[in-house]
Amino acid sequence: MIRSFFRTFRFMLSHPIGRRQPFKTLTRWLRWQTGSRLLGWPVAAPFISSTRLLLRTGMRGATMNLYVGLWEFEDMAFLMHLLRPGDRFIDIGANVGTYTVLAAGVRQAHVIAIEPVPDTYQALLDNIHLNRLGGKVVAHNVGLAAREGKLPFSVSEGPTNHVLTTAENSVPAACIPVKRLDDLAADYAPTAVKIDVEGFEQEVIRGGQSVLSSKSLMAMIVELNQLGARYGIDNHTTDAMLRNFGFSTVKYDPFRRHLEMVALPNSSGNTLYIRPSEEMQLRLRTSPPLDVYGIRI
Repeated sequence: MIRSFFRTFRFMLSHPIGRRQPFKTLTRWLRWQTGSRLLGWPVAAPFISSTRLLLRTGMRGATMNLYVGLWEFEDMAFLMHLLRPGDRFIDIGANVGTYTVLAAGVRQAHVIAIEPVPDTYQALLDNIHLNRLGGKVVAHNVGLAAREGKLPFSVSEGPTNHVLTTAENSVPAACIPVKRLDDLAADYAPTAVKIDVEGFEQEVIRGGQSVLSSKSLMAMIVELNQLGARYGIDNHTTDAMLRNFGFSTVKYDPFRRHLEMVALPNSSGNTLYIRPSEEMQLRLRTSPPLDVYGIRI
């Protein structure tokens, strides 16, 4: 508990918004920690622009957005600067829908949101309904894999729920249908894709060859956090698969709207993949600014 407490504080005060507003950030954290426990029910908290997130005590990832505005700052800002109204975005491992709400609610894109765990999927639907995004978002309560079938998923680990291995036979689980990305999003022609599947990336990629080959696809946000080891795979193999589709790895500075080519980071978080183009550069430079707690990016 104490270790988690200090980890949260270090994250907030090193975050680009948190370090610019340390007192306000800590005040937001304290207000949520006390208020949510006193109320004891979900709270519709302001998010970016006119959107909101339905938050409950214990939503470790989603509540970070309340403290610092954009939890995954560089990646979320990149997506907001890239997308235009009418674009298409696929949110794989949507969790409670923070990326879905940003894409559909702030940038007016169309979204396919995929979340396998039933309770988390319901929270995703709550945020879609709260923001009146039913006309822009199609949600699927399935997992993704290289072939259709059923797989055991953990159900009690919040944002880190995942496909279980045979060694994890004591973890609370549910047998959940899985489909191929190509079967769910045939001819969808996305502008961007996010993959957050806790190490199961290669299976998703194998089932999404057509989607990931789409000429419309400019960028991917992929969580490469060494968890593929539980399935006997490593980041470099997954990275090679993605580069075969013509992607390069970059870092993004939202304040300067600048992309920097990098080697595959030894990362515990997301990796940003792009297909470099003049159109992408133009989109990033000319995107309307975002207001994140009074800071314009």
